[in-house]
Amino acid sequence: MILPPNLIDAFSATLDETKEANLLLHVIDGSDEERFSRIEEVNQVLRTIGASDIPVIEVYNKIDKSANLRGSLRIW
Repeated sequence: MILPPNLIDAFSATLDETKEANLLLHVIDGSDEERFSRIEEVNQVLRTIGASDIPVIEVYNKIDKSANLRGSLRIW
C-alpha cells in the first residue's frame, strides 16, 4: 500500500525536516506480518521527498512478539 499523496501533503512540514537530518532511525514493529511492505512504503516516501540518500538505522521493536525474528537480528 502506497501512502496517499494527501497524507504526505498533510505531513509536509515534518517531512521537510526529515530531509535535513544526518541520520534517520526507522522504528519497525517486528511483530507486524506486513513489516516488509511497510518498510518499502517508508522507503518510497523517502524517495518521494528526496531523502533516500540519508543513512537509515532500522530499529525493531516488539521482537519478543515475533518468533521468526528471534535469533535473526544482531542486538548490541
